Amino acid sequence: MSDNSNEINQQLHIGIVEQIAQVESTNVPIPIVDEFLCELGVRQIVLEMQNEELRQTIVDLETSRLHYLELYEFAPVAYLTLTPERVIAEINVTGAKLFGVERKEIVNRYFAEFIADDYKDHWHRYELLVKQQDCQHSCELLIRREDGINFYAHIESRYQEEKCTPLMRVTLTDITERKQAEEVLRFIAVAFEPQASIIVDDAHKVILRANQVLNILLDARQRLEKEAVTSKSDIKKIKEETAEINAVLNVLIKHRETDIADTKMMLSGEVENTIMPFLQKLKGASAGRLQTTRLIDILEANLKQMVKVYGNAANLPSAYQQLTPTQIQVASMVRQGLSTKAIAVTLNSSPETVNIHRKHIRKKLGLDNKASSLRSYLLSLTE
Repeated sequence: MSDNSNEINQQLHIGIVEQIAQVESTNVPIPIVDEFLCELGVRQIVLEMQNEELRQTIVDLETSRLHYLELYEFAPVAYLTLTPERVIAEINVTGAKLFGVERKEIVNRYFAEFIADDYKDHWHRYELLVKQQDCQHSCELLIRREDGINFYAHIESRYQEEKCTPLMRVTLTDITERKQAEEVLRFIAVAFEPQASIIVDDAHKVILRANQVLNILLDARQRLEKEAVTSKSDIKKIKEETAEINAVLNVLIKHRETDIADTKMMLSGEVENTIMPFLQKLKGASAGRLQTTRLIDILEANLKQMVKVYGNAANLPSAYQQLTPTQIQVASMVRQGLSTKAIAVTLNSSPETVNIHRKHIRKKLGLDNKASSLRSYLLSLTE
């Protein structure tokens, strides 16, 4: 984002300087031009200062984003994002390790592929419940890894709108050890059921005597019960940490979007209120001079276009990177609808030379041997 803003600012500076040079070469009265250049220079400094502040803000936001991205990627639980079709759109590093596959091999696959057959109906009922009720729900599933090893997972999910698309955010925790502990406890309970005679107690139900096997089993049961409690406590702690991280990430994203929108609005207002009026005055002073008026119109259109894409990942600047400075000027005027003859007059060149430039531009943009209009293609890059 910082490189993009710097690139746009540099193009804004180069575009203004080139257009001013062309305006100075015309016969506009010197006092008007000097006044315009002086004021424009001051405004350019203001814009550069504002752009530097924006770049610093973006650097700070990027640092924070990388910090929380690291927390997300290496969290002790798996994070997944599922599309409305239940396709895995995103998964963190912990999740990929838990599933036993590379991240690139699990993205764009259906989540149900990794659910054991006996649990797929349970999953379908669960996802329907999450979709119908706007709150967080949990369930337990048996997950099948790529290497054939199964593990039990505790699932926490809820729906979230992103760019008008309902996405399912999933937190997945491995609870295999807890499940194994519960299974052992159930086994112990079943094993003790028919062997009540191994316990000797008094009238107050105080155990007086028990054989060695019972003592061993009771010790194992207490240990497993403690492990089960610890596992539940860990899951609760992880859920709390996950909720905190998600809240911070959401706030960070909103602040970032707000800062960029506010800066762009401020920059747009500055250009509209402090630069455009001078262009209009210069245009009025040049009435009757077709060449000068055309240059001012080009300058005005280019300036508006640069402000429009400021702070955005526009396709037009990246496409222009392939062109020479003269080809950029030709492409800019083609995008504004100027004819080949008008472009030639503006550049003090011949129509044949302009046609050669147009041919080279089409080739660099991949339009060679295609019926697509060059102007339509350039306009589509800014839509």
